[in-house]
Amino acid sequence: MRGKNVIDQLNKLGYTRTENHIESIPGKILQRENYRAKMLNHTIMEHIRFIECDFTEASVTGSIFRHCKFINCDFYQADFEYCEFYECTFESNIPIMSSFNASSFVDTEFLQIQFRSCTFTGAFFYDCFLDKVQIELSTMENALFRQCRFSNMDFRNLNMDYIEFDHPYMENVVLPMNQIPFIFGILQYLRHTKDLVKVSKTGSSMTTAAFFKDVIPLLCIHFKKTEQFFPLANIYYSLGKNEDGYKTITNGLVAAISIRDFRMIKHFCKLIASTGAFQPSALHNLYHNYICRLYPQNRLGADIPNYARHILDIKALLFSTAQKASFHMTFKTNIELSENWKLKECIDRVLSLSKCDEEFYDNDIEVVLRQNSPLQVTIQLSGNEKQLAELLLAYLSFAGIERESLCMLPVACQTYQMLTESREENLKLKTIARNYCDDLRKMDIQVILLEYYVENFQCYCDQSGPVYYFNSSAVPAAPVLQSLTGGSDGR
Repeated sequence: MRGKNVIDQLNKLGYTRTENHIESIPGKILQRENYRAKMLNHTIMEHIRFIECDFTEASVTGSIFRHCKFINCDFYQADFEYCEFYECTFESNIPIMSSFNASSFVDTEFLQIQFRSCTFTGAFFYDCFLDKVQIELSTMENALFRQCRFSNMDFRNLNMDYIEFDHPYMENVVLPMNQIPFIFGILQYLRHTKDLVKVSKTGSSMTTAAFFKDVIPLLCIHFKKTEQFFPLANIYYSLGKNEDGYKTITNGLVAAISIRDFRMIKHFCKLIASTGAFQPSALHNLYHNYICRLYPQNRLGADIPNYARHILDIKALLFSTAQKASFHMTFKTNIELSENWKLKECIDRVLSLSKCDEEFYDNDIEVVLRQNSPLQVTIQLSGNEKQLAELLLAYLSFAGIERESLCMLPVACQTYQMLTESREENLKLKTIARNYCDDLRKMDIQVILLEYYVENFQCYCDQSGPVYYFNSSAVPAAPVLQSLTGGSDGR
């Protein structure tokens, strides 16, 4: 049955959903196109310029945009939730009024636009540039701005409660006095920055120095009196008053737990983890002494599903920075499942490299074999960051990565620069890795780097958060997909 006949039959039975499609032709310019109220979910677009297009009430959920430009488009009440924007540009003289919840913006520019009555809950901004952008009457709770640049902006009409700023750069920016104590990361930034940023006050603005000198002491008195534990603890930790911060945050946890306010419990746990002031043992004590009280003992069974819905997020937030440094690395091999002797030679060297020095013995290692015809070998290491940084370079050498290529890889480049070649143990480790590589080549055993994933590296990585690298050259080009049904028209 042809596609149109199927739709006709479905329409008769009451199926009225319509799916629209935007043709993706690299370099294409779409001008004044009408997408009003259309369903464009999971559209994938690359190198497209949208000029004066109408997305009013359109559903674009889960779509992916790469190298796209949106110029003077109408986004009134459009749904752009769970979307991914890579190296895109937004520029508009029409106010944007849309939902961008849980969407990601990577290396994206926002130029001279106004966001009004928008929602950005849980949105992620990485390495973005915002210039002359107005954000008003919008919700951005749990939004994260990581390594973003802000220029010529005034935030005083924005609800910034529980937004997070990670290594921002600001130039000619005004932040709202009312919101600052409720923002993750901004107090620490304001204390140490030399950027051109000011704090709003009645009728004008003040310097950050004046804010900390004249306003912060008064805010502490006010928050103590009104028992606003989150902003008070946030201020204490930004000032290095860890003991006062600990007392305040435990009082806040007790208050939130007593009324089962899961939202605030999560914010407290995130603040605890972000301070870096708690050892893993202290975090475990907090969990067992306070968080465990959340379990609905002697309560109605209906409360248990709600507890189960939140407790995993709470634990993940509380222990997010207490995890050890780790990296996972996967190698392609030419070893077939039946070639036991080759597998033994390879695994022996993989394990020996991780324990070739006594100081590496306390690190945890796991080796995973994946039958992928031929086998793939994955090593998972966690422990001391400095030792893992040395082993990261060693395993890259083990895979035959030369110095010139190694210096182009994420994390490895920084690690190589910090761990100088003059150190005897580094030379020894590199020599062992190269010898193992040569041994396997002589036995016609190939070990090719496929991917690696580095997490919780604080000193040997210049990026916040986990870092992932995939060696696309190790994977053959995918063939052109053919219709699974064999017919070009879908029959």
